[in-house]
Amino acid sequence: MQIPPALAANRYQLKEILGQGGAAVVYRAIDTQLTAERAIKVLLPTPGSSSLQTRLQEEARIMARLQHDNILQIIDQGAEQEFFYLVMELAEGSIQSKLDQGGPMSPAEAIVATLHLLSALEFAHRQQIIHRAVKP
Repeated sequence: MQIPPALAANRYQLKEILGQGGAAVVYRAIDTQLTAERAIKVLLPTPGSSSLQTRLQEEARIMARLQHDNILQIIDQGAEQEFFYLVMELAEGSIQSKLDQGGPMSPAEAIVATLHLLSALEFAHRQQIIHRAVKP
């Protein structure tokens, strides 16, 4: 199944794949209205994907309520043809780059990354939200 190169009436132009799993592909994209880079998670259509789409929409609603420096912000969501997508801020930086490349971190970098992660989880828990799949 071919994912359209543009979503939301050409507002988001998909550029490159940042990551993928069994249910979704994450792209680097350009928001042509705001001329900003974004990350877009596109759900792959599969049998039973309507329940997965419902879960992803609920995840988007929950994440949109969480305003924290270490939690990606949801900017938009939508559907294009049979694809559901989430538009998020693009996380980049030295720690993110090392995680993406699978390279080793120094102990100090690992401690800083862990403290950021714990801060985000503690904030979410105070909001009565338990994350079921923590990822870098």
